[in-house]
Amino acid sequence: MDLSLSLYDLLQIQLHNEETLFIWSGDSIQGKVDWNTVSRMLLTLLQKGALSDMELEHGQMQKHEMLEELKQRSLQDWLQIKPVAQVDTIDSQKSLFEGCVQMQDSNSNKIAITCQDTQVVLGELSYRDVLLFIVRNLQSQEGQNETVH
Repeated sequence: MDLSLSLYDLLQIQLHNEETLFIWSGDSIQGKVDWNTVSRMLLTLLQKGALSDMELEHGQMQKHEMLEELKQRSLQDWLQIKPVAQVDTIDSQKSLFEGCVQMQDSNSNKIAITCQDTQVVLGELSYRDVLLFIVRNLQSQEGQNETVH
C-alpha cells in the first residue's frame, strides 16, 4: 500500500480484502494493516480529536463529516499519530516449526512469509494456520490407522 492512500480508501480496500495489507516503502515492508489496526486507528483518531471538531448530533458524529475527514487524511498522517507494528517475516524456505518458534519469540500471532530473493510477501502464517495443519494431519493419520486394523 502506498503511504499517500487516504484512510477512506484504506477502509474500502480492507472491507473488500479481509486479509492483512502490507505497507511498503521502496523495497521494504514498513508495517501491516488489518482489522485490529483499522479499529485502533479510528478509535485513536476519535479520542485525540484528530477527526477535527465535528459536532455531535445525538451523541454521534455526522457521517458525512467523518467520511470527508477520512478522505482527506492519508496513511502517512495516521503513521505520524500512531506508528503501526513492525512486520515479522520468515523466508518461505524455512520450516513450519521455525515459523512457530519465530512467532513465539516475537510474541506475534502472525508473520509474513516472504521470498528470500525478492522479499515479496507470498502469504501469512498464523497460529490458526498451524492449528489447522495439525488437526488435518491428525485426522489423516487417524484415517490411516483405522485402515491398518
